[in-house]
Amino acid sequence: MEMTGFIRKRLKLLDSSGIYRITKDLLAAELTESRRMVGATQTQALDDLGSWGPNTVLLERHKREGEHCLDLDSLERIAAASRINQFFRLHEWGVEDNLLRQQRIGDLAGLVEAVLLEEQPTWQRLTLLSSGTSGEPKATTHQRRDLDAEVAGWNQWIDQPLRVLSLVPSHHLYGLIWTVLWPSANGLEVLDASNWGPGRWQREVAKGDVIVGFPLMWEFLLRSVGTFPAGVVGISSAGALPPSLWDLSIHQGLSRMIEVYGSTETGGVAARENATDPFRLAPHWADRAEGLAELLPDHIDYESPTKFRILGRKDGAVKIGGSLVSLDDVARELRALDHILDCRVRRGGAGVRERLEALVVTDLPAAEYSQIEQRIHRELAQRLPAAALPKRLAICASLPVNAMGKVAQW
Repeated sequence: MEMTGFIRKRLKLLDSSGIYRITKDLLAAELTESRRMVGATQTQALDDLGSWGPNTVLLERHKREGEHCLDLDSLERIAAASRINQFFRLHEWGVEDNLLRQQRIGDLAGLVEAVLLEEQPTWQRLTLLSSGTSGEPKATTHQRRDLDAEVAGWNQWIDQPLRVLSLVPSHHLYGLIWTVLWPSANGLEVLDASNWGPGRWQREVAKGDVIVGFPLMWEFLLRSVGTFPAGVVGISSAGALPPSLWDLSIHQGLSRMIEVYGSTETGGVAARENATDPFRLAPHWADRAEGLAELLPDHIDYESPTKFRILGRKDGAVKIGGSLVSLDDVARELRALDHILDCRVRRGGAGVRERLEALVVTDLPAAEYSQIEQRIHRELAQRLPAAALPKRLAICASLPVNAMGKVAQW
């Protein structure tokens, strides 16, 4: 595995542009979640935009109003202020109440910047939420010294990058490291490329670019952009990159594809550059690898003290579109619906096309199956994130069984 490394002037991990991007993404995520909870009718426009499309809706509406004013009701404002306070830990300076007084995204980011970059002592920790399963996300606090060590460690993997093209939200740890802290520490320009079409990709991407994405976005990019110029590096995380996309990345001209493995709790732990290779420990984990297996969400098999393979989740969760989903939690929500007697939930499809499928047993007559299917989709959309919604739903009067009386495949 190539580990080249580069030396640049060390800058602060957070700068004003990074703080603005994090604040914007936190607002978009909180807005999406709060409006999902109030019902499918109000969230249909957001649902149609994809996993983090509300960033665009939020900002474009503010641009049309001229002053970037936040169009949030009182409950949304409180929820957004709480999330921003939690992430940046503004309560440690006693300024969290000031968040509710800000009317523009820039003012919110400016308040955070004034506290984190100008107050003494400066920030020492950030608190992030895991992408989570279909249950409650877990809050994890990361110390600045650990974030700095991770950024320094990844510097040994990439030689002389020029800028970062981001396809990921910056308020999750993967995006925070690779599209905020790592670029800021090395003086790299960051462009939000999440809404670029194929034509703009062909015009914009250039030698020295580092593209930070996840499997679902990589499939779109690799199948729509065409050939990449020489010297472009790809970074992927939030789920295994299917072998077909590894092959396509080489065919399309990427000089390297680096798959990063880790979690919100551990940060980036290891990486590899081929679908058949084991993961190799990142430099910042080399001196603390003992006991790592207990910290990881997956079972692993060591090939050497610094190399291992992933064997599967310890909690039985599955990744759908980069998000962790508990099959048990989805089944529990299905069984809680009226007229649902039993169900089975499984993962269907392969690679980036993986989706959930469900078999549902009901006491209603077959003539009403169409109506109950619509009701299930509607009610689950108010309770579960998009990745946890079954895309294929089979309805029956009883579970199919085989000759031994066990539930058969369906």
